[in-house]
Amino acid sequence: MISSKTDEELMIEYQEGSTLAFNVLYGRYKGKAFAFLSKRARSTEEASEIFQQVFLKLHQSRATFNPEYAFTQWLFTICRTSIADFYRSKKNGWFEELNEDLIEAKDEFVAIEAAEHCNYLLAKELSPILQKAVTLRVFNEESYEEIALKLNVSEQNVRQMISRSLKKLKASVITSKDKV
Repeated sequence: MISSKTDEELMIEYQEGSTLAFNVLYGRYKGKAFAFLSKRARSTEEASEIFQQVFLKLHQSRATFNPEYAFTQWLFTICRTSIADFYRSKKNGWFEELNEDLIEAKDEFVAIEAAEHCNYLLAKELSPILQKAVTLRVFNEESYEEIALKLNVSEQNVRQMISRSLKKLKASVITSKDKV
């Protein structure tokens, strides 16, 4: 069944011409990509315009995708460069502010990449409540306030839980890479 394939397997099929594989990938990531863009764009209209560019770039550069790397990292790299390209072309000074946001976004993607490549680390390194907090923040992009309500803890506690959990996961990933 095509929907049970990994993102990387679907990209290989898309490279070979499968529109069904693209449709599955699009279904999986349109919401996450749009949410990412919406948080960084000045308006919903601009986010929509950039969103269209993202999937156009994905289509145009599909042959360059290397399945040895995570699809999510590749997709969100396209998102970041599309945002930068969009605002750079506007030449209205807002790009400099956006560039700072993109640097912060890169840090978020380090965490996402680590989790995508090492899902087992979530279960191995974190308690169930920490797993849930990290998943809600990193993968679902929920606010600290929303997570606090769901976990019935303070917002400050959620911030600390996520920060410490991400540091622990990053350290585990670095340790794992050193052993390879």
